[in-house]
Amino acid sequence: MTTAQLQQILLDQGYTARIDDDGDILFEARNRPAYVTVLEQDPAFVIFFLDVQIRADEGSKAVLLQGCNFIQCVLKGVKCLLLRQDEEGYLIRMAIECFADAALLSRCATRSINSLCEAATMLVDAVERAAPLPAHTD
Repeated sequence: MTTAQLQQILLDQGYTARIDDDGDILFEARNRPAYVTVLEQDPAFVIFFLDVQIRADEGSKAVLLQGCNFIQCVLKGVKCLLLRQDEEGYLIRMAIECFADAALLSRCATRSINSLCEAATMLVDAVERAAPLPAHTD
């Protein structure tokens, strides 16, 4: 599968999808940026992903990791990866990786995207319930 074919699948399903600077397909899902990419060296391998920035202190790390484990158990195909931890909080990548051709992806892309969005919502809710954060002011 090519990036162009993958982009067309998203367009056919109503997403506004464009190629970003590093070759991923960028689109919006439930008001958050999401991505999908196909590996050129293995064109049957597709990765849907989105990143979640969570403002939390060091004491919330256990809750965050428990939330990631829970999501992986409940949503089965979703991987949660801690990409970065710094003064801004935590950067989590939610991903679904699969081997698929265009016919299969045209049937399951929306389900994968919805699962990622649900995972992000579940994680943010879990951290906020465990340690409510003060309102962010500029």
